[in-house]
Amino acid sequence: MQQIYSSLKRLGYEVVERVCNKSLLTNVRKDEPDVVFNLSSIYAWDKTYLIPAVLEIAGVRYTGSGILGLSLARHYTKLFPLLFNSGIRVPAFAVITAGNPPPDGLRYPLTLLREGLRGGLSLRNAEDLDRTLDLFPAGEGVLLLEQM
Repeated sequence: MQQIYSSLKRLGYEVVERVCNKSLLTNVRKDEPDVVFNLSSIYAWDKTYLIPAVLEIAGVRYTGSGILGLSLARHYTKLFPLLFNSGIRVPAFAVITAGNPPPDGLRYPLTLLREGLRGGLSLRNAEDLDRTLDLFPAGEGVLLLEQM
């Protein structure tokens, strides 16, 4: 972030740094920026999709990912079927519900991805999968993804 800030200042642009807090909408409206460098996607915060939402409500142009991209980025059970059904090649996967038997046909090792969380759990075999799913609330949707 500091490099972007310094580069823009060096090029003669007026640069205002804003953090994401309860005053973001008020501050962005007050600043009336020509463009906002939306860097929210680099943070691990699970509500990064709110930043482009605030920017769109404020009616300002911004760079970076939008609401849909950031929302889908951590909602794997929606993202992978959408990508697959759009013709985008993805590794073999299955959306399953904790408490139900896992599907047949996926090859181990698998990565298990939970909604809203960054990163996944690596599962070597069916026993790892069963043990892990037992820790989750019944009915929680998860994504199983073949590792390439």
